[in-house]
Amino acid sequence: MRFKTLVVLLVGVAALAACTGGLDESQVDERVDSAITTAIAGLPTIFNSPLSAVRAQSFEAIDADGNIRAQIAVTEDGNGRMFLFDSNGAIRAALGPTADGSSFVDLTDPSGVTRGRLVVNPDGQPEVRLFDEQGGTRLGFSLLSTGAATVSLTDEVGVIRAGFTLRDTGEVELNLANGAGARQALLCQGRRKNVPLRRSKSGPPPATRR
Repeated sequence: MRFKTLVVLLVGVAALAACTGGLDESQVDERVDSAITTAIAGLPTIFNSPLSAVRAQSFEAIDADGNIRAQIAVTEDGNGRMFLFDSNGAIRAALGPTADGSSFVDLTDPSGVTRGRLVVNPDGQPEVRLFDEQGGTRLGFSLLSTGAATVSLTDEVGVIRAGFTLRDTGEVELNLANGAGARQALLCQGRRKNVPLRRSKSGPPPATRR
């Protein structure tokens, strides 16, 4: 709306300048000066009032040298995304929703490898994952839809070696696995009784994740 008002003012000045036939030079200058003064006087009203919305497909924040330091854009799948860049131009943080209905926050190292990720899955389940320099998951935290909270520790080849679960019933469970992922020991603690650490010969291996 303000842009349209400014255009109207400028068009008015141009029209006035075009309709000065029969006037001498001093009269033309006086009329044009008066129109310009009127237009300038209206600029504070046009630009000082707050905008109700600014619409674009991408916004970029740049430093003094013109390098992009932050960007808000719409991705090809139609979701909004924010990127933050370091002084070398590398993306160090990204956040936004994804096509499958999740939302995420990624934190990366200077080489561009994601080292930390917070995800909220489509079912509302939150997860936190920490990654090594090769991008493999090494530590994970989850809050399951059942109310249970889990922690998993993964080795360098992607096998979960230890898992800790606090169930919604109040029971605590600790699982330890060998390099092949087979469970070797289990420790349980209930609300009213403790079960000592014991070896498990037939326990299934926990799931692996990279």
